[in-house]
Amino acid sequence: MKYLICALLLQSGCLSAPAAEPPCATQAQERARKLLAFHLGEGFEERMGFEGPVLKSPLRNPANPKQKFTVLEIDAYVSPHGRYRMRFIFYVMPNGCSLIGEEILELANL
Repeated sequence: MKYLICALLLQSGCLSAPAAEPPCATQAQERARKLLAFHLGEGFEERMGFEGPVLKSPLRNPANPKQKFTVLEIDAYVSPHGRYRMRFIFYVMPNGCSLIGEEILELANL
């Protein structure tokens, strides 16, 4: 009976460990607010909502294929404008993260 209860709890996720935050997540979240504010202009800060960051597939450095960049994606919702996808590209170093690139895309059905 004990084993059945443990198996059920494991399947339900009650005993699962919390997922670790991806590297550079804090920097990506800070940068997302700034990038969206720059893109939309002033006055939308209180209407912004964010989901993420989500770790995406790494990118190879075009200048040095032995190096890889960390890619984090954040979704944003702004009322009444719509949805945005932002990607932040970092190089992770022993002493921190270096922002290499960023992109913002409005999700629109044209």
